[in-house]
Amino acid sequence: ARQRVRHSHRLERLQEDYHMRVAVLVLGDVGRSPRMQYHTMSLASLPKTKVDLIGYSGSECRPEVRNNTNITLHQIPASYVPAIFAWNFLFRSLFKVAYQIFGFLWILMTIPRFDYLLVQTPPAVPTLVIAHLACFLRRSKLVIDWHNFGYTILELTAGNGMAVRVYRWIEKTFGKGAHANFCVTNAMKEELASHWDVHGTVLYDRPPDFFKRSTVNEAHQLFQKLKLPTFSDDIPNASVFTQMRSGNAELRSDRPALIVSSTSWTADEDFSILLDALKEYDMESDASSHLPRIMLLVTGKGPLKEYYENQMKTLNLKNVTMGTLWLEPEDYPKLLGSSDIGISLHKSSSGFDLPMKVVDMFGCGLPVCAVGFPCLDELVKHDRNGKVFGSSLELKDQLVDLLSDFPRKNKLREFEREISKFQNSRWSENWMRNAAPVFST
Repeated sequence: ARQRVRHSHRLERLQEDYHMRVAVLVLGDVGRSPRMQYHTMSLASLPKTKVDLIGYSGSECRPEVRNNTNITLHQIPASYVPAIFAWNFLFRSLFKVAYQIFGFLWILMTIPRFDYLLVQTPPAVPTLVIAHLACFLRRSKLVIDWHNFGYTILELTAGNGMAVRVYRWIEKTFGKGAHANFCVTNAMKEELASHWDVHGTVLYDRPPDFFKRSTVNEAHQLFQKLKLPTFSDDIPNASVFTQMRSGNAELRSDRPALIVSSTSWTADEDFSILLDALKEYDMESDASSHLPRIMLLVTGKGPLKEYYENQMKTLNLKNVTMGTLWLEPEDYPKLLGSSDIGISLHKSSSGFDLPMKVVDMFGCGLPVCAVGFPCLDELVKHDRNGKVFGSSLELKDQLVDLLSDFPRKNKLREFEREISKFQNSRWSENWMRNAAPVFST
């Protein structure tokens, strides 16, 4: 019987002209999982390879994923919880886990047989359980991509209780036994090897080629699309940052500095640090004519978004304006490439992962101010490619220093050499060098 099944699989591959199939599993909104989309794009670029990308529906994936004939997207609605279970955390969690196990395992068992299953963790529960079971039943090889440790994220909201201890046991137990493991930092690789008996390959996040500096024309078109306010109504075809002159877009000399931050609005990012820094900056710029006005644009979705939006509305600052937005996948790199400074408030729950938003910003040639935590120096080098701060006062001082000669931006340009070195290593080359060999063994 097994020989007949194997013969059937070989015949199917000959008929469809491919020799490898990989399933990529994300227990989350696929459109908000850029690293797993990049994995999928890279896998689909391998000769005669088909990829099944599986996850929740919601945000739109990049066009390189949507329009690739070698990629099949399988999505289920985000898990809902009936009212009968919603009142109790334990019942709510059990229902959600059962929904995920049934929904994703059904897809994994009904799609064509895959040679490899690549999964993202966290969430580790029930992802790793589903993955091991599916690989056993489909006789496939499991590859785990460790982004962080899930129990440390749960600890932020649940404390160090029984739920966290059970989660950590499941994560540690089912994190073993994979064919291969990727991780996002060298510090995580050492932690996995020394305390989890898991041996992996460091696959740093690197920006794809579409993260680059925007031209003034591209920036102008984006600002017009976003319908940002102008300083005055007497300049036709102008945005707050750009204007048209003789048929060409140019930067306005009276433009504010554009600061951008991307966030998932979760507990591991304390946005009050940035708001407090901007309050202090507003007072200092009011007394100093050489400091520019600031426009802060924050992208992303998440549970604390409404709370911080309400905080922004109460500030009533004179020289700082703020806005939140959700961008189409194609517009996010353009915004980063049109900005002056990027801000990262990501504080790793474990101390072993790095903020992907900084990778995106560096890819667009954007200097970054990032809140410090262990292993951040694997990405942000203080005073070389950005700034590292620990408090709102430090962040305010860094903004004052970096913007003191705006719009000439000589101080910001001091970071360009180190950022350009980072830009030399892009996702595709990095993936082919460090990840592709895993899928040939």
